Amino acid sequence: MYEALVGLDITTLKPYPLLAESWESRASGQSYVFKLRRGVRFHDGTTFTAQDVKLSFDRIVALQKSFGWERLKVIKQIRVIDDYTVEFIIEPGPTPFPILANTVLMVSGDAIRKNEKSGDWANPWFKDKVVGTGPYRLVEWRQNDRFLLARYDGYWGKKPFFKDVVILDVPEASTQTLMILQGQVDVATTIAPDQVDRLRNLPTLNVIQEKGPYNLSLRLLAQGDVPTADRQVRRAIAYAMDYQRLWSVRGKDLIQTDGPIPSVFMGGWRPSNLYTYDLAKARQELAKSKFPNGGFKLTAVIPTGQAHQQTAMEILKAELQKLNIDLDIQVRDWVPVYRDFLRWKSENDPRAQRPIQGLTLGLPPLVVDASNYVQIYECASGLNFIAYCNPEVDKLLETAARSRTVAERDNLYRQAVKIILEDSPDVYIGLNNMTAVVRSDIKGFKIQKIWHPYGVRIDALSRQ
Repeated sequence: MYEALVGLDITTLKPYPLLAESWESRASGQSYVFKLRRGVRFHDGTTFTAQDVKLSFDRIVALQKSFGWERLKVIKQIRVIDDYTVEFIIEPGPTPFPILANTVLMVSGDAIRKNEKSGDWANPWFKDKVVGTGPYRLVEWRQNDRFLLARYDGYWGKKPFFKDVVILDVPEASTQTLMILQGQVDVATTIAPDQVDRLRNLPTLNVIQEKGPYNLSLRLLAQGDVPTADRQVRRAIAYAMDYQRLWSVRGKDLIQTDGPIPSVFMGGWRPSNLYTYDLAKARQELAKSKFPNGGFKLTAVIPTGQAHQQTAMEILKAELQKLNIDLDIQVRDWVPVYRDFLRWKSENDPRAQRPIQGLTLGLPPLVVDASNYVQIYECASGLNFIAYCNPEVDKLLETAARSRTVAERDNLYRQAVKIILEDSPDVYIGLNNMTAVVRSDIKGFKIQKIWHPYGVRIDALSRQ
């Protein structure tokens, strides 16, 4: 329903022209000029112009609600040169700007102006309405139930095959699995892992799986009066995880880790100093810590409904018991726990007592780039809620942000990743194994690495 200035190829993760026909970098990367596609109309019939681009970017920054909006702070000014040319004057940062441009969807400026009240940027109005440029328009939204879409006849590009589409809100994997089995849906993107092999053997269905970019880890509080503030304790915990057993048990939805940055964003590179299960090394690290004999309790929180993370913590709990460490596993709503970590960090008191030392987290690609995964290790980053801080890592990341080429930047990232692994602020559990099932007569389906399981390129689908 919405589109950005640039698209991202789901195989190469490289940007390609979408609502912008072309772009160029000027002034050593401090300016990007986008030439816009002509003849594009929003669903309300108004013409897409550079003014809409400026309003769409300004709106995201002003509302401060979109995931990753803070990365847009690199924009110093947006200049409308003419109706079909817009210039972004930026402070060069770690993420290539065309990739950042993909994160902002274009909204009708006319709809914003007509429905804005008291500076709210029409946000309440847009809660149940869509005025984009995409190949489908919203007909109806039933909260927690379904979206009804209709093909937009005024679309500038290739017209999609399906005239009408129903997107059901079915979060339960078991329910989606049953619905695809019974022929109630054509595509299911959240599948019960224990049913994958069964579905794969049915001639009426196609099972599609790909290594995903969601980085799953146990984040360990790195400051304060807690055992995990001790680097050797964190390293001992990392060695105590039986990774192969975990991936064997949860292989349908969790696969081998690449460490801090998924290899898909690093040209296939994986660090050489990833941890492997080794209780002897775990004991050696513990012996060098302030707790040579263990004898302490750790509390780790798992977000509700994350079975693979539950399995990981149960495996780790059994191994930590061999080191005389008691792991208390709590399943709780993730948001208030995350806010609690942030509140503790904002107090700026490293001596503060914290009952929770760990939180399992799946880090999604908020920005489809390696820079998405390193920001959480910057000392001053708002996303660094575990208070990990290594000045050497900070220096490398700061230098990387000023790099003139992605290759130069990624080389610095490799150096930073090796240090981060030595410090072990995270126990890297694995990467998500993305699974989708489609009916065999549906063609053109590809897993969207960026948005799976919530995003499907409906306009690319057809029935044969």
